[in-house]
Amino acid sequence: MTRKHWVAAIAVTLAGVVAPLHAAAILPAIQGTVSQLGSGGVSGVTLNLYEDDGDGIFNAGDTMVGSAAVSAGDGSYMFEGLNGTASYFVERPAQTVGSIFHSAQVSSLITPGAPNLIIDNFDNNQGVTADTYTPIATSTLSDPLAVVLGVERDMYVRLVSGVGQVGLRSNAFGVAVLQYDTTSGVVGHGIITWDGVDMSASPTPSLGLGNLDLTQGGLNEGIVFNLGIDATGAGDQLHFRIFGDDASVYSEGIVTIPITDGTASGTAYLPFSSLVGPVTPDSVNAIQLIMGDGAKSVDAQFDQIGALGPKTQNFELIPEPASLTLALSALLGLLGLRRKA
Repeated sequence: MTRKHWVAAIAVTLAGVVAPLHAAAILPAIQGTVSQLGSGGVSGVTLNLYEDDGDGIFNAGDTMVGSAAVSAGDGSYMFEGLNGTASYFVERPAQTVGSIFHSAQVSSLITPGAPNLIIDNFDNNQGVTADTYTPIATSTLSDPLAVVLGVERDMYVRLVSGVGQVGLRSNAFGVAVLQYDTTSGVVGHGIITWDGVDMSASPTPSLGLGNLDLTQGGLNEGIVFNLGIDATGAGDQLHFRIFGDDASVYSEGIVTIPITDGTASGTAYLPFSSLVGPVTPDSVNAIQLIMGDGAKSVDAQFDQIGALGPKTQNFELIPEPASLTLALSALLGLLGLRRKA
């Protein structure tokens, strides 16, 4: 029987919103529990992870990733540190568990790098440019139809040094990305703010997100960025800030922007546990993304920003009818022997 045919025998649960089974997962990750017909978790069950070959179908073209996982005493398992741009299948291969044979089970397609809560996917057009004559420039755009946290996105740019321009542009050419660039010899500074509808792009945020829970009740464990910068920006960092009830107090995390050809083909993750400051991610009233102040003449791009946690894939063991018959026969035989005795 091929792995593709095993799909017909699945009895798999893909959970949507659950608390993480493991703390501080290395994202992206896939986690879950193996149970048996409503009982507790089952330990010692083997699970394999396969990276999809691009067709979205579980077949021989998919590649097994790393070593097999084995469910723990509570039935839990995890695959972590996965490729943020790839999709996967989790397979529970055919095996005997507790003397009962179980046919293979295969999950549906899982993309562990996809955020559960999108902060911004930059699908609407907005832009702002500062130059030598206007060293500070701002823009604010409120769009109820866009995928923007708090409905409004605020842009602020400042020319720090050099003669030229620094700019921020969202969906400038019909592609849903944010572009940050500085002309030759220019060092710039850019801030994106999500703080609700206030029609102000001040670097001091309003506090209008309504005590937003970025963790979604414990589902999410960090922030995922799809981004990249060209070689001239090597070492440039991104500062991510969250604010609570005071615009002068925040928690901050820093990620290094991956070197690409300047497109958003890289991925970075910022665990909530790495944030420094008193503001917690379960009660947020403003978010800021700060870039620049480093290299000159850079081109950077950001695709999507959102909150992410391990994707959950549970399995329930359902024994084969033949196995049930054998088990029942053995039980009846044992009872018969006891009666004779």
